[in-house]
Amino acid sequence: MASFKEALHELSPDIPLVLQPGNHDVGQSPTPADIERYRQRFGDDYFEFWVGGVLYIALNSQYYRDDSAVVRERLEQDAWVERTFASALERRPKHVVMLSHVPPFVHDEEEQPGWANWPQEPRRAMLRAAGKVGAKLWLCGHYHGNSHGVSSDSIEVVTTSSCGGVINWTEEPSLVATQPFPDFSKVVGTPPVLADASHSGMRLVRVTEHGFSHRWFELADVPATFEDAFAPRSRAVPSKAADRFGHLADVMGLSPATSAVKTMRGSMSCGSIHQSFGTQSSIAAVAAQLRARESARKVGHEGVGEEEEEDATTRT
Repeated sequence: MASFKEALHELSPDIPLVLQPGNHDVGQSPTPADIERYRQRFGDDYFEFWVGGVLYIALNSQYYRDDSAVVRERLEQDAWVERTFASALERRPKHVVMLSHVPPFVHDEEEQPGWANWPQEPRRAMLRAAGKVGAKLWLCGHYHGNSHGVSSDSIEVVTTSSCGGVINWTEEPSLVATQPFPDFSKVVGTPPVLADASHSGMRLVRVTEHGFSHRWFELADVPATFEDAFAPRSRAVPSKAADRFGHLADVMGLSPATSAVKTMRGSMSCGSIHQSFGTQSSIAAVAAQLRARESARKVGHEGVGEEEEEDATTRT
């Protein structure tokens, strides 16, 4: 934890950093103590922010996965969402972007609930409310794979894979995500988890006056500039860019040549940070998180306990 925060100090104060809570941060079945611990360490677990007239609304999706111990906290978030949406109708943002760790759905709005989406009641209610305020993009993680779908209100739900462990799914997201919990013997290939520069990566999102565009890049292919990221596909990535961002893979111990396979426990999921930035600062933000992992490794070699080392490297 301390190593993670220390590494983030390398970021320029001009680069905003947004942390999105997920199941590895507040637990599969969060308690009030879990929520309070997260808030003390990282700040609010749900919030809004504005960038260039664009409203971003970040939700704590764990409240909709299991609120058995946090009913009051979920109701407080629901009331806050209602107020935020009402304010948005008055302030008329250029765009509204929704953010959550777990996606409301991974492929189809009417898909069955499972381990990687929301139960149908809160899913339908939130999609309907978000559609009324004009939301057209919803960015998510959790699945450790890429997927997308479009709601009946034309909200594109984009689920982004990981900059650490990518699960080697052999079945379609619509099948895997809707299971209570996947039977890995049937839906995962060999190796089960891929963590190298040819599979791990990040999604860059560009927000313009007229809408959104986004692209997923493996670490070995991250371009040198944000402009390069959205250039025509035929435009070659400069060799300097490949060298520069090949280092990101090296920091994580993910060499394209060796294709090292890591366990899920040893990987770092960027389910929120790699999807939340619409400027070139996203590249630097991810680089900082990778440096956090390198720093945590060094501390671990010096005798940090197993639990503390994991805590310092898996927060996103």
